[in-house]
Amino acid sequence: MEQSVRRVVITGMGVFASAGKDVEGFFSNLVNARSAICRITQFDPSSLCVQIGAEVPDYKPADYFPLKRLDLLDRFAQFGLLAAREAVQSSGIEVRDEERPRFGVVMGSGMGGVGTFDGECFNLYAKKATRLHPFTIPKIMHNAATSQICMEHGARGPSFSTSTACSSAGHAIGEAFHLIKFGIADVMLTGGSDAPITYGMVRCWESVRVLATGNGDPSRACRPFSADREGFVLGEGAGVLLLEELEHAKERGARIHAEIAGYGMTSDAGHITQPSVDGPARAMRMALEEAAVNPEEVDYINAHGTGTRLNDVT
Repeated sequence: MEQSVRRVVITGMGVFASAGKDVEGFFSNLVNARSAICRITQFDPSSLCVQIGAEVPDYKPADYFPLKRLDLLDRFAQFGLLAAREAVQSSGIEVRDEERPRFGVVMGSGMGGVGTFDGECFNLYAKKATRLHPFTIPKIMHNAATSQICMEHGARGPSFSTSTACSSAGHAIGEAFHLIKFGIADVMLTGGSDAPITYGMVRCWESVRVLATGNGDPSRACRPFSADREGFVLGEGAGVLLLEELEHAKERGARIHAEIAGYGMTSDAGHITQPSVDGPARAMRMALEEAAVNPEEVDYINAHGTGTRLNDVT
């Protein structure tokens, strides 16, 4: 029996990031070209070559979570939870108990709970600690944000995380889209969350020589596609979408922001840091084919411009 094609729409959005702590503030800062890059404040960066990052400003975890719960949450999971809250609230959805097995979460994270990992390594090796935090492992796992979001919102459907460096959130959204399209779920929370600005992580990234060193003028440090570009800047935050099957959204009178029509993913199987043109091109062709859209119909392309010599050329 031929099944009808299930369409997938976006009915909720949430952001908690350096450029804005909600969707409205984030969008306003983007369209007004307000930079979120500044000198790092989470630790003393004076011994580092790179002393800048895109931190969430004036963030106090206790303003958003009970102290007892913070014991279980790395910074990246906190951001994911806060973005998911806004996505659910903005969607106006109220998931009934019988719908929860078809309500899932897929979140991407490139680094997971590195803040916790960095801190516990310091305690172990520098402070010679004999006991470490008992929740270290649950906090550092890449699936931590996903599982915490599931528990907070009662999602009992498909739940997993993706970790593919800078494409982690993109893959998460694509997989969540397919879970709904192919009838495995009706509602999905999906997006990405990271908080990699730690002393150890910045030192590691410095060794790769891809970070911009514009300490004197942070707001102009990262300039993708510029002739004098010198790299990217580490940032932190989370973005989450609430996806729904179209008829499910229409039945409850939801506001529909957009439809996801196609998704493609490929691998270069080549150099670890130098991308090829072929991989992205094939992924785009796959997405266009699934969406039944011609290239000339595309109005906007969001490029992965890292500000590095090799990536921007691709």
